[in-house]
Amino acid sequence: MNIGIDALTIDEKPTGIGWYGINFINSIDKVLNQSLNVTVYIQEKSKNFFKGVNNVNIKIIGNFKSNKQRIYYQQIKMSSVLKRDKIDFVHYIDYLVPVLHNEIPYIITIHDLSFYEKNFLILVRRYLKELLQKVLLKVQPR
Repeated sequence: MNIGIDALTIDEKPTGIGWYGINFINSIDKVLNQSLNVTVYIQEKSKNFFKGVNNVNIKIIGNFKSNKQRIYYQQIKMSSVLKRDKIDFVHYIDYLVPVLHNEIPYIITIHDLSFYEKNFLILVRRYLKELLQKVLLKVQPR
């Protein structure tokens, strides 16, 4: 099985989500099962955090100058990269699932919902609300 991890959120100065991603990927590398092929998609500027990774495939995708550029890439281009790499399942380490993403099963990590209640622009709140509802509707209880 080919598993992809979208870790493009991690940059040279990681914060909460970034540190979560770094620790998550380094931990997976230590316990990876031979029947799984894991590809982690990162930015050039975060490669130093994965120097000791041996069992996970690290794929560098650009070096985005701003969050807007990264989000654009994740929303518009990431799905085609995952298809090209024949990814069977993908984990997004944050809530930025591509809007056009609907063919590959996925899981997201929601770290904190406090941002949802703060005074964001109406469009941003609406987008996040619709995205979260869409994602939560796809979650199947086990």
